[in-house]
Amino acid sequence: MNDAAERLNVARDGVDRELRAGLGAISHLVLDAANIVMSTANSSDVERLVEAREQFDWVIIEEAAKALGPELLGPLMLSGRRLMIGDHNQLPPQDAERLAKILGDHSLVRPWHLPSR
Repeated sequence: MNDAAERLNVARDGVDRELRAGLGAISHLVLDAANIVMSTANSSDVERLVEAREQFDWVIIEEAAKALGPELLGPLMLSGRRLMIGDHNQLPPQDAERLAKILGDHSLVRPWHLPSR
């Protein structure tokens, strides 16, 4: 019985892999044919596009004042022409104060030493 269950799991894994590969291929085709691509700044799609070294004519970031710097790096790498929209009256990035406190509090950082030779 265990042998049959194991074969079933192996077959499922193969189908899942083929399905993921097929969906990935469809995703690439749609992306290549698109005139406009919209995404959130911290989407895994942006990470995939950066890894694939994709380039777009323009990157437009709405509510840019609300994003943290690291969130903007991925989208900004996707084009040489960028438009960032935001204003000084927008809400600050979420947890910006907490992040500033963590980065400013050096007591939270433990010294790291290389092992002696």
